Amino acid sequence: MQKLFISLIGLIAIGSGIWLGASYSTTGARPELTAVTLLSKGYRLPKFTLTDQNGHLFTNEDLNGQWTVVFTGFTRCGHVCPMTMGKLKLIYDQLEKPANIVFLSVDPERDSTEVVKSYVRGFDPDFVGITGAAEEITKLTTALEAPWFIDKTDGKYMVDHSSDLILISPRGTYAGFIPQPLDTTLIANELNQLFSL
Repeated sequence: MQKLFISLIGLIAIGSGIWLGASYSTTGARPELTAVTLLSKGYRLPKFTLTDQNGHLFTNEDLNGQWTVVFTGFTRCGHVCPMTMGKLKLIYDQLEKPANIVFLSVDPERDSTEVVKSYVRGFDPDFVGITGAAEEITKLTTALEAPWFIDKTDGKYMVDHSSDLILISPRGTYAGFIPQPLDTTLIANELNQLFSL
């Protein structure tokens, strides 16, 4: 199962590489970026309906108006998720313009809205946590090229997920990604360039 997941990640990386090329931004200019990878154009997301940490509906409309950084994970993640969320906090504190930071749980069976709320508040009260039905999560994560699956074989409960940060433009389109490892200062500087265009 793990080999299948690794192969899937490899195919997605190849696909993303094919998409890279010409400029992408709201103005047609493209800053020099090394930590942030922009796609050649923004990709429209399918309509989805999830729930935020306060029990309110979270849909495509909530991604419009300003840049959004999404991280997919789960609250019981032992290392990668808390480390990434902590680095997201460091990045967020260096941003010069408003941006949405969204934690998307890919463990809908265990991550209720209350659990997600407590989790994101531990990093920053401005962070948004979202969860929902597995099919709605999959609809969004597939469009964002952020695969995940839960392995329950032999009594296990293991959650595998992408660890990239995902960029969504103010138009609500999938715009790019930031792979691990995360250099918080470099990423913040590049996002400030991008967000100022």
